[in-house]
Amino acid sequence: MGAGRELGYWLAPRVHGRGYATEATRAILAEQLACDPQPVRSGYFEGNLRSARVLEKLGFVEVGRFAKHCRALGCERPHVEMLLEPSAFCG
Repeated sequence: MGAGRELGYWLAPRVHGRGYATEATRAILAEQLACDPQPVRSGYFEGNLRSARVLEKLGFVEVGRFAKHCRALGCERPHVEMLLEPSAFCG
């Protein structure tokens, strides 16, 4: 997991659905926004409903859709771009 102007995360499938992504990203974003209160980007590949839900719970909103390279699959995939304004953060 990592943040800055863009939040990224990946969790092993065996721990999906346990709330780890939400808890960890909430803590990372709280620290990031306390140090640098600027909007943060993130996103997910279409069909990844768990990542969509994590980002929505944190206050991210959709700002666009485009094709993006998926390293895990080695091909272009439809991607949903999300943005978190500091005032919308659900921390």
